[in-house]
Amino acid sequence: FEKSLRSYEQASSIWNHLSEENKEKRANCLNNIGTLHATRNPHQALDCFQQALHLRHQFLPPNDPIIAKNLGNIGGIYGILGKHEEALTYAK
Repeated sequence: FEKSLRSYEQASSIWNHLSEENKEKRANCLNNIGTLHATRNPHQALDCFQQALHLRHQFLPPNDPIIAKNLGNIGGIYGILGKHEEALTYAK
């Protein structure tokens, strides 16, 4: 877990500093970091998934399947946190 997390965080930092054109790669790294945190630290996972979604809205259309998957990830974390109303909002 720790090695994977460190690697994704390093990759995210690199993509963030290279250029604006790397938003997709940074969003993917953030999504992967969120997935790693999902069971151990759901609040951190939620933050990562929300950051990834924010980036993805900048280069993908709102009905893109990747946006839908990202929204599903956020809903899943709200479910883990026991926030079922929020989870349902993201599941729709």
